[in-house]
Amino acid sequence: MDNPEKILRLQAVMERCGLSRITLFNQMAVSEFPTSKALGAHSVGWLESEINARIAARINASRNDRRNKNSPGSRGSNHRGHAVLR
Repeated sequence: MDNPEKILRLQAVMERCGLSRITLFNQMAVSEFPTSKALGAHSVGWLESEINARIAARINASRNDRRNKNSPGSRGSNHRGHAVLR
């Protein structure tokens, strides 16, 4: 096995994603977060690759949002949140 898949437990997922437990489970409920996998009768974990993919997708979405807001002719906002025509 070259690179076996790692299973992350709840605390590690919360730390990596910067989410609280309730936010994480709420996002899972509406399919905005990878689902957990049953590890035993009373334990769950998440595939590290799925968590990494979610983090990468959020970073890309954030970068794309910034690019779209800063494009010529778009309305942006200054550091105080006031609308600025660009």
